Amino acid sequence: MRKFLTRAKKIALSNYGRDSIWLVELNGQVIAKLSDANFEDMLWYSYKITFLNKKNIISSNPQSWWEDDFKFKNEYLSEYAENPFSNDMLVDGRVKMRALYVKPKNKLETFIGYIIYWYSILKNQV
Repeated sequence: MRKFLTRAKKIALSNYGRDSIWLVELNGQVIAKLSDANFEDMLWYSYKITFLNKKNIISSNPQSWWEDDFKFKNEYLSEYAENPFSNDMLVDGRVKMRALYVKPKNKLETFIGYIIYWYSILKNQV
């Protein structure tokens, strides 16, 4: 039960993983990091992209992320996003992503996550 509550708390306090770093993997190798999430519009978030190796910049076209075997792993939660996608453009070193988050495993975890999330917001407003 404690592990379950810990996961729900981590998900809630990291904005479903959006507020932590995402590792971009290609064929099992981490080639880039996505960080500094900014809400853009209608479920889109932009992330600063940092390539870990200059040769990986060749793969900087987000369109190829869907053609190749790219995976997105949340560094804080050590879990993968299920079906993220991009608008296929890099602008000023940032990429817009949608569905880049970690999902709760069930309704109880979702409910507990909401309670923790809203409690943390209300607590900070007092």
